[in-house]
Amino acid sequence: VLDMTNPSKSERPNLTAEQVGKRGFVWAKHCYDGITLLTCSFHRWLSLNPITNAIVIGRHWIQKSLGSSMALFKEETVKMGGGSPVLIGECGIPFRLRRNQDFTDLDPATCALNNTMRAVEIGMVSCTLWNYTAGNTNRYGDDWNGEDLSIFSEDQHTDKTDLNSGGRALATAIRPYALATAGEPTAMDFFPYKQDKRFLFSFTADNALGTNETVMFLPRYHYPFGVIVTQTAGKGTWSIDWKKQALTYRHDHRSGSDGEEHSLVITKAPRDSLLRNSQTTQSSEDNFEENL
Repeated sequence: VLDMTNPSKSERPNLTAEQVGKRGFVWAKHCYDGITLLTCSFHRWLSLNPITNAIVIGRHWIQKSLGSSMALFKEETVKMGGGSPVLIGECGIPFRLRRNQDFTDLDPATCALNNTMRAVEIGMVSCTLWNYTAGNTNRYGDDWNGEDLSIFSEDQHTDKTDLNSGGRALATAIRPYALATAGEPTAMDFFPYKQDKRFLFSFTADNALGTNETVMFLPRYHYPFGVIVTQTAGKGTWSIDWKKQALTYRHDHRSGSDGEEHSLVITKAPRDSLLRNSQTTQSSEDNFEENL
């Protein structure tokens, strides 16, 4: 059972732990940057806290505020009972944004979506992006309720041979992330506006899970010439399968390593890097550069 409710701070399902356990509920609230959604205008330095409606100033604090509200949704499952899974059932941005003085050489839609996706990383939640409409056009938008939130638009689909043609705000919509973690994730940060496309991921190992494999998605969109992997905490080995665009990290699960913090920093390899095989295994003892 998927329970999708309005993101009001006062609204929670009246369910017992027994009901949640028997029915298989998923807590799937919606979460948007309210000012951007309602006014179709994005301001990098101004927003409202989704929970308190207080004014938030500054890009960092806006992202943290929205991320904290998503984390709160996750915490509510404990109060609701049963600790049911959490999914942000809807998040996204209107692409018909008014251009304002905040933007000269930057795309406001790309920046707005980065705030939302950064909040997902801060809140450590999963989300579904609203939405994909195959027939979206610049004139009619999604052709529903006056909305224009589709990540794809037929009017921008100019190259039928390019998988990404027609995509909108892909620079911030497409992101590296942890697909599966052999433990508890503690931090996930992607910086699409940095030249090296830096991605940071940290987790605490849990050997009771029966696996030591953590899998991360590494999109070729951001890493066309491969990646440089640096381990800053813990010990382990990793391999990359570029056909699947996936890095598999295997933490050292010998006695005494349970609960150990593991951290990886992944950056874009330079264009002139030497090419290697598409699959390579390395350990935290090595300096490592993995290329396509």
